[in-house]
Amino acid sequence: MTTAGYQNLRSIFRADYSPEHDAWGSVMGFLFPIAELLYVEGETVPSAWQFRPSPLLNRDSFTDDERDTMGFYLSQDYLSGHFTLEDLTTFGNVLHRYSTNLRAAGKDY
Repeated sequence: MTTAGYQNLRSIFRADYSPEHDAWGSVMGFLFPIAELLYVEGETVPSAWQFRPSPLLNRDSFTDDERDTMGFYLSQDYLSGHFTLEDLTTFGNVLHRYSTNLRAAGKDY
């Protein structure tokens, strides 16, 4: 069973991205901000995602202004309670599995 937060993330993904035209870019373009937000919030990013934070990201002194300037479009929905960190991790795992399938099919770049 999925949560309302998971469904919110799914709706955002479907509205903002076009997997049928560039599935790899769509998945990576959504998975990376999820990983960044988890990292900034002090959560463990699943190692399977192979996320490496930018050396410019300092999660100990990250401000809301920096969220906006760095393009954390998901952060406002998160801060508004539209989904939880657990929802982010769950949806990120789905996107990671999808990216693995795309890579196996030779659709990565």
